[in-house]
Amino acid sequence: MLKRFRRITGIYLGKNAIDAASLRRDRGGNWVIDADAPEPEDSSGQVAEQVRLFLSRLKPDRFRRITFALPRSRVFFREIEFPQLTSDEALSAVRMGIDLHAHLKQEDIYFDVWEPGHQNSPEARDQEGTHKVRVLLSYVERSFLDPVFKVVRETGHSRSLGCVSPVSCGIDGLLRYGGRDLFPCTVISRQDDEIVISLHSERGWEGSHSVSLFSQAGITHRLADMARLYPEPFHSLIKSPVFRVGDFHLPEIPREPVDPCSILDPLSPLCRERELCMGLCAAGIGLKSFPEVSFQATPRKRPFRIKVNAFQIVAVGTVAAMLVVTGVGLTRMMSLSSRVDEVNARLAQIEKRMKPLIEMRSKIDEIEARKKELTDFGNELPGLLDVLKELAVLTPQDTWIRNLSLSNSKFRLSAQGKSATACVASLRKSRLFSQVKLVSSVTKTKDGLERFSIEIIPRNSRSKRGGGRK
Repeated sequence: MLKRFRRITGIYLGKNAIDAASLRRDRGGNWVIDADAPEPEDSSGQVAEQVRLFLSRLKPDRFRRITFALPRSRVFFREIEFPQLTSDEALSAVRMGIDLHAHLKQEDIYFDVWEPGHQNSPEARDQEGTHKVRVLLSYVERSFLDPVFKVVRETGHSRSLGCVSPVSCGIDGLLRYGGRDLFPCTVISRQDDEIVISLHSERGWEGSHSVSLFSQAGITHRLADMARLYPEPFHSLIKSPVFRVGDFHLPEIPREPVDPCSILDPLSPLCRERELCMGLCAAGIGLKSFPEVSFQATPRKRPFRIKVNAFQIVAVGTVAAMLVVTGVGLTRMMSLSSRVDEVNARLAQIEKRMKPLIEMRSKIDEIEARKKELTDFGNELPGLLDVLKELAVLTPQDTWIRNLSLSNSKFRLSAQGKSATACVASLRKSRLFSQVKLVSSVTKTKDGLERFSIEIIPRNSRSKRGGGRK
């Protein structure tokens, strides 16, 4: 069970009256008797009504487990043998064919099936040596338990409902809480008008048998008859039980059974210097992680347990270490990636802000280049006014300039007139120009005029001054 319970309330559903006891965990995690819990009141009503009176005084608690214990007279048992089957196959066979093995219909009973541990002994073989699997079917009438379940729901304790098992199963839970060196052993108890002896092996509860208090054969004789059904050590333990539950004495038995609370120290905080009672045995069902029998509508699932060896532990540890290292590296990588994304986002914002400045810088560079070009032109070539005056004087009257530009210390003009060659020849007369040439084809307009482009290279003023000094 994944849920950790802090309280257990056991209710014994006797023939005429109920008995109850509540346990709680102390700060050390040990179970002690819950002195503040209510106790059942004396009542002559039906068992279900007695349960109602008790649970109505008990505060609902989701950390409480409520278990019910049934006397041996309320439970039917049947031992079924399956040769040449596995345990799981035998258990499934009984569950699927429950109507073949029970004297009541399936819809009228709650049932459970389990395999006692002593059936795995070497004696559990037939005369031919074939392995036999014996399973025990136990069931109880729904007409008895349904009113109790209804009371649990109506009093608000449905979430706390735990197992419903024979009281001998709860005795087994208390003995295992008391110590591990007790087994195998047998326990004799008085349940209403019956004397019941239950068997407990190292594996778990093995079942129980009942003897009537009014049997004429006597207790000793009946126990001896039971002992013939079992091999050692149960053969001897049945004839002479180790423990007893309840305040009664059987002088017929050679060795007087003892109360577990008087010799088992872990049970002292539970018994409170009293003898073991049926209510406390009912609470003992809650001390077992998986009771052998639980009467409910559907089969139970065993608690999940992991069985590992040293190699598996090393392998799992290695894989876990690799996963941790990988996780740390992945975390760091994701952190660096996040930082890179943040830096890239900041760079994108900076580039967006700098784009107008870059465009402005480009325009400034263009202006600086034009300024340098004009400065160089003014220092090395004729003055612009002189060039313009020369063009105005030398251009023929029938020709006019449409466009004039300066690039790389060269003038380029587009003109339109009667004769392109005449215009070139006239401009070549200037002393300010070192070269004048046509740089495009000559085309005719509708009016018969010529369109053309001329390139003019001004004469270097330095070379001119140098020639004058000579």
